Amino acid sequence: MLKVDFFSLLADVIRSWQVYQDIEKNVFKKLSNLIKKIRIIIAPQEKWQLLVLFASILLTALFQTLGVVSILPFMSIVMQPGTIESNRWLNWLYNSLGFTSVNSFIIFMGILMLFIIIIGNLTSALATWLKVRFTWRKNYRSGYL
Repeated sequence: MLKVDFFSLLADVIRSWQVYQDIEKNVFKKLSNLIKKIRIIIAPQEKWQLLVLFASILLTALFQTLGVVSILPFMSIVMQPGTIESNRWLNWLYNSLGFTSVNSFIIFMGILMLFIIIIGNLTSALATWLKVRFTWRKNYRSGYL
């Protein structure tokens, strides 16, 4: 039979919590130091460019996620068209858009999925271009090129 000493277990939990708090403090210090260094390195007009860059990266992540998530429902509709009637969201979309044919709805969903994937790829290309542009401009201004 396994015998557990409550007080030694409590002491282990407390030590683990203290270690976690120390790690959290160190991470926060390092992050705040990194932010201070970035503020020194980045000029005011570059801060706006960096903000646009972060926004484009988030937009890319959103569209890439939507593209991946849209594949499974589309494949489900193609394999089992009866899913349109059984799934309340697909049924609502089917009725709200006024479709009368399941085949036309499947084609519409395929085009919509393709459009989402294309937009995701375009935003990814834009974010990559913005990253490269920002990096090259920063290198040029700092005298590395």
